[in-house]
Amino acid sequence: MHSEALECYEKCIALKPDDADAYFNKANVLNDLGKRQEAIECFKEALKHNPKHHEAYLNLGNCCFYLNQREDALKAYDNAINL
Repeated sequence: MHSEALECYEKCIALKPDDADAYFNKANVLNDLGKRQEAIECFKEALKHNPKHHEAYLNLGNCCFYLNQREDALKAYDNAINL
Protein backbone atom coordinates (compact mmCIF):
# COMPACT_ATOMS: atom_id res chain seq x y z
CA MET A 1 0.00 0.00 0.00
CA HIS A 2 2.76 2.45 0.90
CA SER A 3 4.67 1.76 -2.30
CA GLU A 4 1.54 2.49 -4.33
CA ALA A 5 0.99 5.73 -2.45
CA LEU A 6 4.61 6.78 -3.01
CA GLU A 7 4.23 6.05 -6.70
CA CYS A 8 1.08 8.17 -6.90
CA TYR A 9 2.68 11.12 -5.11
CA GLU A 10 5.75 10.90 -7.33
CA LYS A 11 3.49 11.04 -10.38
CA CYS A 12 1.68 14.06 -8.89
CA ILE A 13 4.99 15.80 -8.30
CA ALA A 14 6.13 15.02 -11.85
CA LEU A 15 2.95 16.57 -13.22
CA LYS A 16 2.89 19.54 -10.85
CA PRO A 17 6.32 20.06 -9.26
CA ASP A 18 5.15 23.03 -7.20
CA ASP A 19 2.40 21.12 -5.38
CA ALA A 20 3.24 21.46 -1.69
CA ASP A 21 0.56 18.97 -0.66
CA ALA A 22 2.00 16.25 -2.88
CA TYR A 23 5.40 16.67 -1.21
CA PHE A 24 3.74 16.80 2.21
CA ASN A 25 1.80 13.57 1.59
CA LYS A 26 4.85 11.84 0.14
CA ALA A 27 6.81 12.86 3.24
CA ASN A 28 4.15 11.39 5.50
CA VAL A 29 4.33 8.07 3.66
CA LEU A 30 8.12 8.07 3.90
CA ASN A 31 7.85 8.83 7.61
CA ASP A 32 5.42 5.91 8.05
CA LEU A 33 8.00 3.69 6.35
CA GLY A 34 10.67 4.85 8.80
CA LYS A 35 12.54 6.76 6.09
CA ARG A 36 12.69 9.89 8.20
CA GLN A 37 15.66 11.57 6.54
CA GLU A 38 13.94 11.29 3.16
CA ALA A 39 10.73 12.53 4.77
CA ILE A 40 12.59 15.56 6.13
CA GLU A 41 13.71 16.47 2.62
CA CYS A 42 10.14 16.19 1.31
CA PHE A 43 8.74 18.29 4.17
CA LYS A 44 11.36 20.93 3.37
CA GLU A 45 10.38 20.82 -0.29
CA ALA A 46 6.71 21.22 0.66
CA LEU A 47 7.66 24.26 2.72
CA LYS A 48 9.53 25.80 -0.23
CA HIS A 49 6.26 25.77 -2.14
CA ASN A 50 4.04 26.73 0.79
CA PRO A 51 5.94 28.40 3.63
CA LYS A 52 2.73 28.66 5.67
CA HIS A 53 2.06 24.91 5.78
CA HIS A 54 1.94 24.51 9.55
CA GLU A 55 1.45 20.74 9.43
CA ALA A 56 4.61 20.38 7.36
CA TYR A 57 6.54 22.28 10.03
CA LEU A 58 5.02 20.13 12.76
CA ASN A 59 5.79 16.85 11.01
CA LEU A 60 9.26 18.09 10.06
CA GLY A 61 9.85 18.80 13.73
CA ASN A 62 8.65 15.34 14.69
CA CYS A 63 11.01 13.67 12.21
CA CYS A 64 13.94 15.78 13.38
CA PHE A 65 13.11 15.02 17.01
CA TYR A 66 12.95 11.29 16.28
CA LEU A 67 16.39 11.47 14.62
CA ASN A 68 17.76 13.34 17.66
CA GLN A 69 18.15 16.56 15.67
CA ARG A 70 16.76 18.55 18.57
CA GLU A 71 17.80 22.02 17.42
CA ASP A 72 16.20 21.53 14.00
CA ALA A 73 13.09 20.11 15.66
CA LEU A 74 12.76 23.18 17.87
CA LYS A 75 13.13 25.50 14.87
CA ALA A 76 10.43 23.62 12.99
CA TYR A 77 8.08 23.69 16.00
CA ASP A 78 8.72 27.42 16.48
CA ASN A 79 7.88 28.04 12.83
CA ALA A 80 4.64 26.08 13.18
CA ILE A 81 3.64 28.01 16.29
CA ASN A 82 4.46 31.41 14.79
CA LEU A 83 2.30 31.01 11.68
